[in-house]
Amino acid sequence: MPIQSSFPKVADQVITYNKNIVDILSKINTLTTTTDSTVNIQIFDENGVLRNFSLPSFTSLKSEIDRLNNNINSLYSIDADGALIQTSSQNKFKKIITVDLNREPVAVSSLGSVSNFKSNVNWFFDSLLDPLLSVELDLSGKIEDNVRKCQSRRYIVNFAKDVDGNLTNLGQSALNSYNSLFRGNANIVFNEFETWHKTTPGLVDPNNPRYDEQIFDLEPNSLLYDGEFSVLRIQEDR
Repeated sequence: MPIQSSFPKVADQVITYNKNIVDILSKINTLTTTTDSTVNIQIFDENGVLRNFSLPSFTSLKSEIDRLNNNINSLYSIDADGALIQTSSQNKFKKIITVDLNREPVAVSSLGSVSNFKSNVNWFFDSLLDPLLSVELDLSGKIEDNVRKCQSRRYIVNFAKDVDGNLTNLGQSALNSYNSLFRGNANIVFNEFETWHKTTPGLVDPNNPRYDEQIFDLEPNSLLYDGEFSVLRIQEDR
């Protein structure tokens, strides 16, 4: 199909393009100086239809970059109080509290002496004790609030015996040492017990102690109070 064109049509297109260029150049200058968040640009398309485009101003872009930069700085310099992260909406903040998952929990320094035992039916009683005896240990104030599991390890100390099942002299000496150091002691240091087990004569296979290990799930904090209340004021102590 042959191209149909005329000088008036070409002249109209040149005038339209010039208007678009003038408007774009003027709005570019406005983008760098205005305090508004956006600038509207009106451009005629090839069919002569006026179209509107909204562009973010340099002030708006700089404000958004500063906000993101402050959020990143807050995250990197986060402390025990957490960080306040500002969203894109004005006067709205989100607080982030982090927990170091790679940090070892604080060791339990001491446990109370066990005086009572609980009796449970042991359904798998083949070669095992029935009923099953267990104890309860109070860990209140001894572990952190974010701890959800507790590892329990019960050592079985085997003292040297003769063919008749009686303790040998070294076995009796090791038992006396155990009774004086650990029996009834609520402040046993784990490393000291391991060292004692490896270096005390009269123990069976001292370098490979026998133990039974379990992982217990800890119950989360329960709700203490329930009801309606009114907030009089909010104050954050950092």
